[in-house]
Amino acid sequence: MIAVEIHDRAHAVGTIALIPGWAGVRRDMRALAVALRELRVLIVDLPGQGDSPPPLQWELYAIAEALHEAIDQVGGWPAHVLGFCSGAVWALELARSWPERVGHVFLLEPFDRVPWYFRWFLWPRIGPRAFAVAMQSLRFGAWLDAVLRIRQPGTASFTRSFQAVSAEITLNYLRLFCRLDGGARYRQIGHPIHLICGSRTFRQVRRAVLRLHRLWPNSTVHVLPGLGHLLLVSGASALANVLQSCVGVSSRPDVSVRTANPWAAAAGESQRDRAIHREPAR
Repeated sequence: MIAVEIHDRAHAVGTIALIPGWAGVRRDMRALAVALRELRVLIVDLPGQGDSPPPLQWELYAIAEALHEAIDQVGGWPAHVLGFCSGAVWALELARSWPERVGHVFLLEPFDRVPWYFRWFLWPRIGPRAFAVAMQSLRFGAWLDAVLRIRQPGTASFTRSFQAVSAEITLNYLRLFCRLDGGARYRQIGHPIHLICGSRTFRQVRRAVLRLHRLWPNSTVHVLPGLGHLLLVSGASALANVLQSCVGVSSRPDVSVRTANPWAAAAGESQRDRAIHREPAR
């Protein structure tokens, strides 16, 4: 049974389902859930993560169906859906398979393909060992977090969540994601799609947002100034304003940047970062 955490509101005007990312758990989304004061919020643990048992089948549709049934059992549909990082895959799967039940689709800090450095973890014999050292070792994880924080603001850990999930589960998800390079599977989705990221996020995310915007020309791009990839806590209030504004239930101003070149307008970006926006799709 998929674990679902419910945050009810006395005067909620809609429901939104929050889906964590790779190795993520419900705890990661709670600050955002609290900030979403106008919506009923459901947070799920993906199969094999947090308090949810592993999936019966490692197939995209099987996992999406388990999520759909879990949300259905708590009376969650119809709902808007938000996927963080690789959780965007499951938000898109829900919209693709059950379009009549999904409202707005929010892709927060999405990747549209698996970066080359994560593919190393799938190499026979060497890959799982490299994963254990890079993502599940306390000492190396602390060093990696320190290096990443040079670019990414905040104190959140990039590796802690991987230490709580078995390597088998995490690498099985990685294999699924490798099938989806480019996002063409979801080209025909007709829902309102919102691409959201921090202005100081990873370069791979910035490139993914721009490619996905080309895939869905009618999508909106929201860039939250000064925030990095792990913005669920430090950026919860600003992010909640964006989400509630998009679905028409917030009276507070949306502080995200929405321009033709969002990174040029967002504070603190270098000329090299801005040039990424002009990079042609590959």
